[in-house]
Amino acid sequence: MITSIRMGRNSNDNRRSPTCKEAGQMTTRLFLLIVGMLLFHDAQAQTDTSHLRISMLTCGIGNETFETFGHTGIRVIDSAQPIVRRDLVYNYGTFDYFDGSFAYKFLSGDLEVYLDTINYSFFEQMFVEEQRSMMEQVLLLNGEQKARLLSALKKNALPENRYYTYDPLSNNCTTKTRDLFYETFGSSIVFKDPLPENKRPTLRNCYNSYYRNRYWEHVSINLLLASDMDTVISRRDIIFIPKLLSIAMAGAILNGKKVAAAPLSILEDHVTRNKGVNEPFIFTSLLALLTVVATVYKSFYKLRRFIYTFVLVFSGILGCTLLYFWFCSDFDFTKNNFNLLWAFPLNVVVPFSKFKGSKIYILVGIACITATILLHLLRVQVIPLLEVAPFLLALSCAYGYMYRTGNFSCKSDN
Repeated sequence: MITSIRMGRNSNDNRRSPTCKEAGQMTTRLFLLIVGMLLFHDAQAQTDTSHLRISMLTCGIGNETFETFGHTGIRVIDSAQPIVRRDLVYNYGTFDYFDGSFAYKFLSGDLEVYLDTINYSFFEQMFVEEQRSMMEQVLLLNGEQKARLLSALKKNALPENRYYTYDPLSNNCTTKTRDLFYETFGSSIVFKDPLPENKRPTLRNCYNSYYRNRYWEHVSINLLLASDMDTVISRRDIIFIPKLLSIAMAGAILNGKKVAAAPLSILEDHVTRNKGVNEPFIFTSLLALLTVVATVYKSFYKLRRFIYTFVLVFSGILGCTLLYFWFCSDFDFTKNNFNLLWAFPLNVVVPFSKFKGSKIYILVGIACITATILLHLLRVQVIPLLEVAPFLLALSCAYGYMYRTGNFSCKSDN
C-alpha cells in the first residue's frame, strides 16, 4: 500500500521559508549524498565476497592407470548464485574415456583434456562409487584474493581457454591448480616444500612409490621413462602429485598469512588393493632358467632355437616401441632412453638374417648390456633391475651361443 500525506502551511506558522540559495545548497548536498552512497554500494558489491567459499579437493588413488596418483579439484560455493550453480567443482583433466582414439592420443602425448565445471554433488558421487578418499582444504583468502582466484578460474573455463594437452608430469590436474595460484598471486605465494631438501627424490622415485604393487605397469613404465627421469626434481616440479600439493598447500604463505586450513576428511578410502605377485619377475626368471638349460644341454636344440628366437625378437619389439616413443611421442620424458642399448630394434630380424653370425654385432650387443648395467649403477638411467636382469641374462646367453657357433639352431656346438 502507498499512502500520500499532504501538508499545507498554516497562516499562523511563523517559520521562515528557505531562500532559493539555501534550497539550492540543500539540493546539491542531497545529490552528492546519493551519488556517494551509490558509489560506495558499487565498490562494496565488487569486493564483497562473503558469499564465496573456495576450497581445494584432494582425491585418493583408484584402480585405473590414470587414477594412480589421485586427483585435484577446486570447489567454489557461491551463495549468491542460483541453487544449480551454487556449489561447483572446477575440474581440470576431464576427457572422453570412450573416444576411439583415446589410447593412441594418450601414448602419443597428444591427448586434449579440458577444465570442466560440474556440480559438487555429482563430483562427490563419482568418488563414492569408486570408494576413493577425498580431503578438503578451505582457502583462508581475503575478499580481494578470492575474487581474483575465481576470476582466473572463470577465465580458464572459457571455451577458448579450457583445453590443454595432457602431460602426466607437467600439465595435469595438480600442476594446473598449482600454476593457477602462481599466475594469480605471482611471487607473493610461497608453497611449503612437501619433502625435506635432503630427501628430494627423482621423478622415477615418485612414480615407483605409486606403482609399488602394480608390477606390470611398474616395469613397462620404467622402461619407457628415459634418463631425464633420474635427475633430482626441483621444489616446484615435485608438486605434480595431488598428495604433495595438499602438503604444500597446508604450509603455503601468501603475504605473510596462511593460505589454507588443515585438511578435512570428506570420504574415506575403501579401495581394495591386492598385493598380488610379481608376475614380470616370475616370467623373466623362468625365461632365464629355460635359456640356461637350453644353452647347457645340447639335446635341447629345438628349445634353444625357440627360446633364442623369442628373446631376440622380444627385445627387438621392445626396442621399436622405445624408438617410437623417443621420436614420435610429444612426451619429453621418453626421449634419450638408454634402454635402447640392450633392446636393439634390429633384433627383430636377427634370428632370420645373416646378423646372427656376425661376431661384431654380437660383441656390440654384449657390450651394450654391460653399459646398461653400468648406467644403472651410476644412476644415469635406472632400470627395474629385479625384473629385467633375468631377461638380460637370457639375452646374453643367446649372444654368447651365437658368437661361439655362428647360429643357434644347430644340433651340436660344432
